[in-house]
Amino acid sequence: GLLVHFFDYSQSLLWHILTPYVVGVCLTIIILSTLKKLWLYRKGGKAIASYLKARPLERIKGVPEEILALELNTEIAEECGVSPAALYVFSDEPGINALTVGFHLSDVSIILTWGALQSMDRNELKGILAYEYQKIITEDYIENTQLDILFSGLLAVSEWGSHLLVKGTDKQVMTSSLKLGAVYVALGAFIWLIGSLGVLVTRLFKCMIFYQRVEELDEKVTDWLDPYHILHALTRIYIHELGSQ
Repeated sequence: GLLVHFFDYSQSLLWHILTPYVVGVCLTIIILSTLKKLWLYRKGGKAIASYLKARPLERIKGVPEEILALELNTEIAEECGVSPAALYVFSDEPGINALTVGFHLSDVSIILTWGALQSMDRNELKGILAYEYQKIITEDYIENTQLDILFSGLLAVSEWGSHLLVKGTDKQVMTSSLKLGAVYVALGAFIWLIGSLGVLVTRLFKCMIFYQRVEELDEKVTDWLDPYHILHALTRIYIHELGSQ
């Protein structure tokens, strides 16, 4: 309705004859994206990590930072009384972050960013890994994975817009046709703007669901891990150039 109003002022801002079709297309995209992610995630944590293009950490081929993470992974798993999770890394992510995915203890995987491995010392890395292991003990990682699948449809529109934006700024496209690049950028920006509503809804829901739980996780971690490790990890994130989302 808003788009058509610019060309035909007699039309309503909120509703137009094409509105049901637009809503139908959006719902189709959301449902198909959710089903696709459910199908891709069905094999568990290791399959999810591979789908997210994370690289598995291996002791033989690993650099010192990766070997340290593997040692801490085994150490913390023994302290928690669970089997060590499979460790992965986002090699191209310079910020500090960690993610635990999976549906069962047998396939749970922890994905660290390269920024965390590169910039954190032993105590700081132990703090961030201990936090992820607390999610494994409380089985919060299962709910996180399920919510990731559930909200993937809402994020799909924004991802499509981002893809078009990136394509529009590609050197090959801009070299062949500046007009085509401009169309990609304009269309991508518009789709991304619409998709941002899905991103906002997703983050609001996650905030409502996990706000109280995050504080409880903090308290449980400090029950068995030196609080200074947690404080050092948080300080490292605070002073890091890119920080953490």
